[in-house]
Amino acid sequence: MGSIISPSSQAYETFEEGSEILAAHGYDINLLRLCVEQDEPIVGQLHNQLAIFANNYAAELQLKDELGVKPDHVAGHSVGEYNAYTGAAVLNYSYALPLVAERASAMAQAGVNAREPGGLAVISRLDLETVEQLARKNAVQIGNYNNPEQTTVTGTLAQLRAVGEDIEKLKEEPANSRIRFIPIKNVDVAVHSRWMGPAARRLRQFIEPGMFFEPYGAEVLLNINGKVALSGGQIAELAPDQLTNPVRWQEDMEVAVGLRDYEGNLRQPGEDERVIIVEVGYGTVLTGINRYLKSDRVRVVSYQDALKYGLDWQEQAA
Repeated sequence: MGSIISPSSQAYETFEEGSEILAAHGYDINLLRLCVEQDEPIVGQLHNQLAIFANNYAAELQLKDELGVKPDHVAGHSVGEYNAYTGAAVLNYSYALPLVAERASAMAQAGVNAREPGGLAVISRLDLETVEQLARKNAVQIGNYNNPEQTTVTGTLAQLRAVGEDIEKLKEEPANSRIRFIPIKNVDVAVHSRWMGPAARRLRQFIEPGMFFEPYGAEVLLNINGKVALSGGQIAELAPDQLTNPVRWQEDMEVAVGLRDYEGNLRQPGEDERVIIVEVGYGTVLTGINRYLKSDRVRVVSYQDALKYGLDWQEQAA
């Protein structure tokens, strides 16, 4: 995968610490090798989700150490939501790692037990109403509401192929030539859908009383409803349901930048409500998804650029 964490950073030590935590729960996984030393693509739900979470967690610590970042809101996309939990001190590292491992194992098992193989596909530049019509027609579900021009659909591979065929027909019209349908290669289960019901039930059984704390220092934006979490207890209750429901990322981000209030209602923010959104972790996928929010009062910054240039408003404006 290749880590973005400096070996001289104290955050680098979390990979060894995390390996020990996982070993105590029966997982023989070397996070340093998985997240830093391994060059080949990571295969499987378990290793993928642990690599994402562990790298993001170390990145979060490095950002706080080097820039003194204290976020007002935290959010994470899909498994990244568990990094939002740690970012708001709702989960500690020793609870979060085995919880992510259980989540990934449960999802993989649900995929194995499904009657047909599943997957996920991105649809870009097609209006939401038409996407939802295609989803109903082909019995798939919306997996992610990413931004006004991008959603995903999730279902069996046969159902996704049918959606792709319908989109190819739409593209025969010149006005629709820019529509894109892209199956995601490294997703091998029907994530955020009814097919993950067994995984959600298994995860709920794994969660123990007292595992989740009250948010501290930052508001947690939830994937499941696009709103701010009311309590640690609510987060614990809704975390399993995230597996069977779409990620409402667009709504999360619109709350973060003040375009919606905490109840999800649209609002007009003031010009002085300045916001910097930082993608904390490996890659720039979310930076791209969030780019539509950029304005005179909103900056969208990748993790690498945050470390390189800092998070001073004037520097970002330049």
